[in-house]
Amino acid sequence: MVYLYPSMLSAERGVQAGGTGFLVGVRSEAKPQIAYCYAVTNRHVVKGDPKKNGAGKAPVIRLNTHDGGTDIIPNAHWKVAPAGDDIAVASISFEPSLKFRPVLLERFMTPDLIKELGVGWGDDLFLVGRFISHAGKQRNMPVARFGAIAMMPDEPIENDETKFQQESFLAELHTIGGFSGSPVFISLPQDRYIEHPQYNLEEERKRSHRSWLLGIEWCNASFLERNTGMSGVIPAWKIADLILNDEDFKMQRKRADEKEVEQSKKSGIKLTRAAGPSQKTRAPERDDRIDIPIPTREQFETDLGKAIRKRKD
Repeated sequence: MVYLYPSMLSAERGVQAGGTGFLVGVRSEAKPQIAYCYAVTNRHVVKGDPKKNGAGKAPVIRLNTHDGGTDIIPNAHWKVAPAGDDIAVASISFEPSLKFRPVLLERFMTPDLIKELGVGWGDDLFLVGRFISHAGKQRNMPVARFGAIAMMPDEPIENDETKFQQESFLAELHTIGGFSGSPVFISLPQDRYIEHPQYNLEEERKRSHRSWLLGIEWCNASFLERNTGMSGVIPAWKIADLILNDEDFKMQRKRADEKEVEQSKKSGIKLTRAAGPSQKTRAPERDDRIDIPIPTREQFETDLGKAIRKRKD
């Protein structure tokens, strides 16, 4: 998880201000076993209130490290969705000291999956985010909140600050300030997805449930100054659209892929393959199985002649 703070000093002190974020991974086209990482949160978290000259902005990233501490990125270059969606993304470099697990794009819910899996009212959700009054001063310590889909994203919610008509799910998640930018996941039981061709695999049959990123929390709906318990969740495909189609991000990935290919050519490492065994015994234990070469006809006749030759007394 990522925590967002107004300044480097506030991040070091763990002050009760800012918002939440998370990391997304995009697989390299040159080497699919590696992924490029992006920090994701809301536009209003990193840019603040546009009506008040950016008041309340929190662009500084804090992440956990393997040694039990935190690392701070004070100057992340945030890119916002050009259409007006309340989303901000920053490319970050992976450091071995950082402790995190990004959400890969293949775990994103999509409009097609919504239809194919029959996603709708009442489906279980969980959110992982920053409980601002008990978030962890010296280390990011997120909490989980649970709920369900209350309304599908058929009608947008107006953003009070920008007046943008934001495509959103409504979710019963009972969030408060500080959870802005949190990832919201949908969890479905096995019988809902196991017949889908993409998930009808042996490894999937060992699970009882599976989760996908439904989207990112961006607001809670109030009525008469009371929190109704309803949260707005921007669909995951809006995040994917920004990451995959931003020209700067595309160029960064292209250059990084080219560099990976070039390094592989210069490494001088060649794969070595031994010829397969010509014959193998079928002993019950694998360790007892040995390779037995098949002799040529000439070798067989020579060996047979030696075997039947009479011994001299």
